[in-house]
Amino acid sequence: MPTYTEPLETSKSTTRGWYTFWLGLLQGQPTGPPAAIVPGVSPYSYVAAIGGSVIVTGGTVSKVEVSRDGVTFIATGQTSGMFALSMGDTLRVTYSVVPTMHFMPK
Repeated sequence: MPTYTEPLETSKSTTRGWYTFWLGLLQGQPTGPPAAIVPGVSPYSYVAAIGGSVIVTGGTVSKVEVSRDGVTFIATGQTSGMFALSMGDTLRVTYSVVPTMHFMPK
């Protein structure tokens, strides 16, 4: 990852840090490590700060819903799995026994 002080190019060539950064984006290199999510009270809503996926496993889940505006939710028809989210999307999980949740950035 380039630093803020690293120029984009020198002598008409892209610098190594920027080249690696752009190549990673084009090849789908993940932007960070997986992060555990600790669900609160049911129904629990998770808002994605960046694009990625939430993995929901275990627990006793009765409904998983997604929303683009935080108001209108659409049921996924699934109670576990990997759910793709764009930045700002909300994943709402309704459960009676807390599930395990992780966020995987793109």
